[in-house]
Amino acid sequence: MKKVAIGAGHGLNTRGKRTPDGEHEWMFNNQIVEATIRRLNDYEGVTILRLDDPTGKRDVPLEERTNKANNWGADILVTVHHNAYDGNWGTHSGTETYTYIGSWPNAEKLAREVHDRVVKAYGLTDRGLKKDNFHMLRESIMPAILVEGGFMDSSIDIKQMRKEAVLQEVGYAVAEGIAAYFSLKKGNSRDIKKGDRVVLKLSASRYATGEVIPDYVKGKTYTVQQVKSDRFLLQEIYSWVEEQDVEIKSRSSSDYDDKWIRSKVDGLRFYNKPSWSDDDVAGYVQKGYGFPVVIQKLKVGNGYQYEVKNSKGSIYYITAHSKYVYLD
Repeated sequence: MKKVAIGAGHGLNTRGKRTPDGEHEWMFNNQIVEATIRRLNDYEGVTILRLDDPTGKRDVPLEERTNKANNWGADILVTVHHNAYDGNWGTHSGTETYTYIGSWPNAEKLAREVHDRVVKAYGLTDRGLKKDNFHMLRESIMPAILVEGGFMDSSIDIKQMRKEAVLQEVGYAVAEGIAAYFSLKKGNSRDIKKGDRVVLKLSASRYATGEVIPDYVKGKTYTVQQVKSDRFLLQEIYSWVEEQDVEIKSRSSSDYDDKWIRSKVDGLRFYNKPSWSDDDVAGYVQKGYGFPVVIQKLKVGNGYQYEVKNSKGSIYYITAHSKYVYLD
């Protein structure tokens, strides 16, 4: 079993780590790390340790991160960052990947496998492989790399960084580089079935029926309505796609098949995204009412929510606490 230690650089509120417009570096880093972990879970013989705080609330100290990886016996360490020049918008641009100073053949091999794929996924200038005395590279006892995806203060790079679909592809690229380094083989986790949620790849060009796939539907998440061999009918756009053009995002659970989620109380909040924030409240549901489709149960902060769908196909999130809801 190969052990992969991976982390998103910094934390959500780390001082200074943001774009000139105030976007936090950790948000970009986190989306890539989450996509990397999802893709690595498609492979056999690999286990993953996340080194940063997945909520971003705590900027885990560097020493704590490397100690965690070292004590766990990680086979490799990958830390994901985004660069900055002087904090002002400019035309500097590019992706670079670091290993520790000196000669470290295994780390350099890992860096090359990951870097080339990340450059392709981001579509930015290739700034090459570099070396530096960063803590995460110096204090780790296994091959370690630090990826700088792009410049947060680049008017060129930020256009790519603001696209969730691109960040997802970059995360997948990191995972594919790791898989190539270890010669990992894919398991059976791509056995997609009805009710699963899949992402239509940016590289998809034509529907299974031959029509050109428009760009505006790519990179988005859809529900599998029907399966025929290696083709899937996507519910929200009612179109057939090939297996090679989708990636699994989340799986349906037979525990929720054909069940409603209903509120036990009046005025129960539901949200636009996995969140407990007032800013993300989408509406309120009354006692006895709810949603006809439950997709999955998610860990959100210190609690759990159900990802649900209404009769029009819109996705929302509602508490999973048995005090407030029940499955019918």
